[in-house]
Amino acid sequence: MSGARSYKEDLAAGLVCFAGGLVFYINVHFQEMIKFDLLGSKFFPKLACAGIMFFGGILALQSISRIRGLKAEKETEAAPEGKSFFNKRKLLFVAYSIIYFAALEFSVGFLYATPVYMFLNMLLLDAAKSSASKMARYIVFSVVVTAAAYLFFNRVLYLLLP
Repeated sequence: MSGARSYKEDLAAGLVCFAGGLVFYINVHFQEMIKFDLLGSKFFPKLACAGIMFFGGILALQSISRIRGLKAEKETEAAPEGKSFFNKRKLLFVAYSIIYFAALEFSVGFLYATPVYMFLNMLLLDAAKSSASKMARYIVFSVVVTAAAYLFFNRVLYLLLP
C-alpha cells in the first residue's frame, strides 16, 4: 500500500471520528440533566466526545500534512498494491452506524443500543468471513462489555446512562 493512500484512509477515518464525536456530543447535550453531584450526568459523556473529536481532528490534520509532503516530493515510483482493507462502503457504513447509534441510544437507551452497535461494527471490521462461532463470540463480547460499562457507570461513578 502506498503512503499517500494510507494517509487518505487516515484522513477519512479522522473525519469520521470527529463527526461521530460531534454527533454524540450533540446527543448528550439534549439528554436530561440529572444533578446529584458536582459534575452532573453530562460531564463524562461530553468529555469522552470531546476526546474523540480531538483525536479524530489530530489524525485528520496529520494526514493532511503528510499528504502535502508526499505531493511536494512528487515520487513517481509505482508500488504494487494488494487488496486494501479500507473501502468507501465500509466508511459509509461506519458513519451511518454512528448516527444510527446516537438516535437509537436516545430513544431506547444504552443497554439496548450498545450491544447491537458493537456487534454490527465487529462484523464490519472483521477482515475474514465471519463464522457462526465468531458471531456468537461477538454477541457475548458486546453484551458483556455493555453490562460492564453500565455497572461501572452506575455503581462506581454513580452516573445514570440513558
